[in-house]
Amino acid sequence: EAKETLKPSITEAYTLDDDPSKTVISICDPIMADNDFKGVVTIELDLEAFNVLNHKDVRFPTLFTSVIDNEGKFMYASDEALKGKTLSDAFREEDLKAIQEKMKEGKPFHVVIKNNAGVRRRVYLAPNQFGNTTWWSLMSIARQDYQKVTDRLVFLAWTIGLSGEFLLVLCTYLLIKKMLTPLKMMTVVSDKVVNGDLDVVIHYKKQDEVGHLALALKNVTVQIKEIIGDLSNKLNAIAQGDFRVDLSDERLYAGDYKPLILSLREITKDLSHTMREIKNSAEEVNSEAEQVSGGAQILSQGASEQASSIEELGATMSDISEQIKGTAEQS
Repeated sequence: EAKETLKPSITEAYTLDDDPSKTVISICDPIMADNDFKGVVTIELDLEAFNVLNHKDVRFPTLFTSVIDNEGKFMYASDEALKGKTLSDAFREEDLKAIQEKMKEGKPFHVVIKNNAGVRRRVYLAPNQFGNTTWWSLMSIARQDYQKVTDRLVFLAWTIGLSGEFLLVLCTYLLIKKMLTPLKMMTVVSDKVVNGDLDVVIHYKKQDEVGHLALALKNVTVQIKEIIGDLSNKLNAIAQGDFRVDLSDERLYAGDYKPLILSLREITKDLSHTMREIKNSAEEVNSEAEQVSGGAQILSQGASEQASSIEELGATMSDISEQIKGTAEQS
C-alpha cells in the first residue's frame, strides 16, 4: 500500500508469529529518490507502548482511556478486558450507531450513553490522522463521577460568588457608613441652625463633595450671623431714636436677603414720618394749651372780682339787718 500510494501507511494490528502474546502494528514509509520508488521503511510498534496513556486518578475512579481504529477496534484499552475487542463489545447497539455516525464526520465529539452494564457514561472521541489511517482517542467517565466534579465546581462557584457578594455588601456598607458620617454631622449642624443656634463648628478638611457642602453650610451660618448682627445694630440705633442710621450698604443682603434691608428702610421711613406728625401735633396741642391757660387766668380773675362783690353785698345786707332789728326794738 505504501508503494502504491507513495504515502506512509499503517497496518492493522496483528500478533507476531514468534511471540503470539505480542500485538503489533507496522508503519510503512516509502523511500523516494528523484520521484522514483526505491523501497519501504517498516517499523513494528508494539501496542504495549500505548500503556503510557493509562492514567489513574483517585478523583475519577471510573475513568477509561483507549485508542481505536477507524473500524472501531480497540488498539489499546486501559480496561484489559477490552483489549483486542471492538466498540460493539463495549456499547449497546443503539449507542454504537450514534457513535459511528458521529465518527463519519471526522470531528471531535462527545455523547452520553449507557454501557452494557447499564451505567450512564460520558464518552469523548477525537480523531488522529496517521498517514492514510485515522485512529480515535477515546475517553469515557461515569456520569456520576463527572457530575460529582461539576457539582463540586458549582458549589465552589456558589461559595466564591456568595463570599464575593458578602464582601461586596460589607465593603459597600462600610464605605457608605464612612461617607455618611460627615453627612450626619451636617445634619446635626443643620438642626442647630434651624433651632437658632448659629454658634456651630464644622470640622471637615477634605476637598470633595461633602467638603464643598460643609464649606457652603459654614458660609451660610457665617452670613446669617453677620446679617443678624447688622440688623441688631441698626434696630438698636433706631430704638434709641437715631433714624439717620446708614441703610445704604447692601453687601450682606444679596439675593433673597435683600427684602430685609428694603423692609428696614420702609420701617425707618414710616417711623420718621410718624414722628414728624407727632411732633407737629404736639406743637399744635402746646399752642392750644397756652390759649386755654390764658382763658383760665381771665376766668380766674373774673371769679375773684365776683367773690369780692359778693362779700361786699353780704356786709351791706348784714348792716341793713342790724338797722332793721334796732328799729324794731325801739318801736
